[in-house]
Amino acid sequence: MIQHKILFLTSNVGSLFENKGGCRKYWLSQITKEIILNCPSFVALHLQESGGKNYKLNAKEMPILVDELQKRLASEGYVISRCFLDIQCELIEEFTALSSLFFIHESAVKLVQQFNFKQRKFIPISDSKYSQLILTSGLNRSGFVRKEKFSRDFWPSFRFGRKGFLHTRWKFDEKIFDLINIHLFHDESNLNLLENPTLYSNNRKNAFNYVLQKFEKFNGGTIEGASNLFVFGDFNFRLDFASFVKKLTRQTNDRQILLCPPIVEQQTNSRSSTTSTSDLSTLDEEEISLLEQSTNSKNQFLSSSTDPSASSSETDELRTSCDDMDEEMNETNFCLNTSTRRRNSIIEYYKPLMRSYLSPFDGQRGNVSWVLRVGRKRFEYFDEKWLLSEWKDDCELNEFPLKELFLQFPPTYPWSEEPGNHNTLMKTRAPAWCDRILFNNNSYNLLNHLNNDSLNCNKFYRSFAMDDCIGDHKPVLLLFSLSSN
Repeated sequence: MIQHKILFLTSNVGSLFENKGGCRKYWLSQITKEIILNCPSFVALHLQESGGKNYKLNAKEMPILVDELQKRLASEGYVISRCFLDIQCELIEEFTALSSLFFIHESAVKLVQQFNFKQRKFIPISDSKYSQLILTSGLNRSGFVRKEKFSRDFWPSFRFGRKGFLHTRWKFDEKIFDLINIHLFHDESNLNLLENPTLYSNNRKNAFNYVLQKFEKFNGGTIEGASNLFVFGDFNFRLDFASFVKKLTRQTNDRQILLCPPIVEQQTNSRSSTTSTSDLSTLDEEEISLLEQSTNSKNQFLSSSTDPSASSSETDELRTSCDDMDEEMNETNFCLNTSTRRRNSIIEYYKPLMRSYLSPFDGQRGNVSWVLRVGRKRFEYFDEKWLLSEWKDDCELNEFPLKELFLQFPPTYPWSEEPGNHNTLMKTRAPAWCDRILFNNNSYNLLNHLNNDSLNCNKFYRSFAMDDCIGDHKPVLLLFSLSSN
C-alpha cells in the first residue's frame, strides 16, 4: 500500500493586487513552501477576490501570478496543473472572481481523473494533451466547472458584488471528491450589527443553503458513487456580534461620537457650513448636544485612532463615513436622523471614572479611558491580544449540516496589510474565522477512519503565513493521506 497525501488550501488574495510588491512575493513563497514541505500528490488551491478590489484594472495580473506558481511547482515534480480563473469582469451577471487551481505530482498522474459535467464522465488527466492549463474564459462552457454568481434576489438592497461558488469534481484512485470554492456575503456595517446581529448572517445562511441544495440536486442524479464533499473558501463567518460586544464591554458606559455632523443651512439653492440658531429649533436636546460636541470628539477620535502604524486600508475605512456623508450633503439637506447616526458615528464604550479595572480579563485596564470603539467600518479594542484568544462566540457554522476539524489557529481576518505590522489586526472588523475548510459526513468518515495522524488538527488543519504580510486574510490548509494499491 502506498500513502498519498492530499492537500487543500484556501486563500483570499484581494490584497495581493493592492500591494503588488511584498504581499505577492511573500504569498507565492508561502504557498510554494507549504506544498513542497508537505509533498502532497494532489493539491487543490481555492482563491477568492481574484484581481482584488480594483479587478477591472488588475484581473489581467491573475494569469501572471498563477503562471509563476506553476513554474515553481513544476520544478518540484508537479507536472500536471489545471487552473480555472474567473476573471471576465465584463460579464457582470456571471463574474465571481473565484479561481480554483489544481496540481498533480508526477507520482500520482495515473490515479487522477477530472469530471466533465457536460459529458457526465470522468476523464483521466493523463489523456489530456495539455500538461499546464490556465483557463481564463468560458469556464462553464469548458465542461470541467460548474460556476454561479449569487443573484440579486438574495439581497436586493445589498451592493451587487462578486460572491458565488465554483464546483469541480475529481476522482483520486477510486475515491470521488467534490470541491466547491465559495465566497459568501460580508458584514457591511458594524453599526448595523449592533441593531440587528443576524442581519448579515441570515443572508449568508440563505446563500450557503442554496449552494448545498444545488449540490444535492446534482449529486442525487449521479451514478459515479459516494461523494466526499469539501467546501472551502471565504465564508465570511463572523462571531456572534451581540454576545461578543457584551463580553468586551462589561462595566462600561457608552456614548456616540458623530464623525461628520450634517451642519447645513436649510435654504433653497443655498449650501452653508454653519447652522443658525433658528435651525437648531428643529433638533432635540440630544442632537443639539451632539452637534456641539461632535467636532471636538471627532478630532480627538481621529488623532487617537490614526497612528503611523495604521495601514492605508484602515485609514481609508476610517474616513469612509465622512466621504459618504459629504457626498450625501451635496445632494440633499437633512438633520440628524437614526439612519444618519448609524452610518456616520462611532459608538465608544468607556470606563466609568469610579472603576479601577474592567472585566472580563485582567486588572491592567485602568490605564485607558476607552475600551471599545465601534463604527460602520471600525472595530477597535484596546487589548488586541485578548481578541485573538476569544473563540467561544464563533458559532455561525452550527447553522449548517457540514463538519470541520477542531479550530486550533487564530482568527484568519482582518490582519494588517502593512509589512511592518503583519502580525497585528486591523481596526476595521471584529476578528473572525472567515477562511475555513468544511466537509460532509462521507468526508468526515473518510478522515476519521484513516490510519494516520490526520485528526491531529494542530498539524493538519491550520492557518499559515503568520510571520509574513500577505494581506488581510491568512490562508488555511487541510492535509490528509489516502492509501492506494
